[in-house]
Amino acid sequence: MRQQNPNNESHLDAYLWQQLKNGDGKAFERIYIIYVDDLYRFGKSITDRHAFIKDCIQDVFIDLWHYRAKLTDNVHIKFYLFRVLSNRIQRQIGNERKSKNQEYGEFFDKNIFQPSSEDDWICNHELSVSNNKLEKALSMLPVRQREVIHYVFFEKLTYEQVAVIMEITIRSAYTLTWKALQTMKKSFLYIILLLYNSIFF
Repeated sequence: MRQQNPNNESHLDAYLWQQLKNGDGKAFERIYIIYVDDLYRFGKSITDRHAFIKDCIQDVFIDLWHYRAKLTDNVHIKFYLFRVLSNRIQRQIGNERKSKNQEYGEFFDKNIFQPSSEDDWICNHELSVSNNKLEKALSMLPVRQREVIHYVFFEKLTYEQVAVIMEITIRSAYTLTWKALQTMKKSFLYIILLLYNSIFF
């Protein structure tokens, strides 16, 4: 993860954002270069469909440029992009689900993040690797719980920052995190240790 002085990052954000609003293509390109890897990693915390994530990120930046003149002032770019990408991914998957339900009725599982039987078979044969075990445990969480785990443990954001990104109260951010950890603990007791070890060691 990139290490940056918070004050410098804040000043850079403000400068790049204002330049973007003014139509500066170089500022737009720099924002993309700085944050695209973070966005891709975040997208993977929601779904493992790599090409789909890249398409959503591309759409986010297309809209960012197209609607640049209407953007609000004084935003934290990374948090803003996280929220926009999260909304786009979930909206796209929701649309896909509606379309599939109309075509195939109840053939598909109601959980839109449930892996296919083939994917599940492959995953079960790769669980000997600790990272795969962790990913499996995370994938079993509801979307919002998975999202809050990514923010708190992988991005190391404060609960106040999480609340802003997810547009919920701070108390709800705490509650979502607690529920996610409890779910993971019930399913994979050792996963909690893997999670902390992967972040702090």
